[in-house]
Amino acid sequence: AASDVYKRQPLEYAQVRLYRVSQLPRSYHSPDRQSIRELWNQIRPQASALTNARGRAVFSGIAQDDYLLLARHPAFEKAVILGERINEADERWQDG
Repeated sequence: AASDVYKRQPLEYAQVRLYRVSQLPRSYHSPDRQSIRELWNQIRPQASALTNARGRAVFSGIAQDDYLLLARHPAFEKAVILGERINEADERWQDG
């Protein structure tokens, strides 16, 4: 059925970049489409990882703080997707 084509599925092999907000210029703290591209191309991330078969990127050894996540998949090379901002108090932080 046509609806099966659009089912949400994990996206494996997407590159996810983690940027520590406190280390970014202020203009990138709430980026728009243009500044997201600049950020991706010009600023070195705190960490980078590929998503696994479950569509998750895992980072270890990262200090609990406010971060901006950006992701891009090779199939969509021209599009940089803003993931989300994770703050220091986020309940999804896990040790390990």
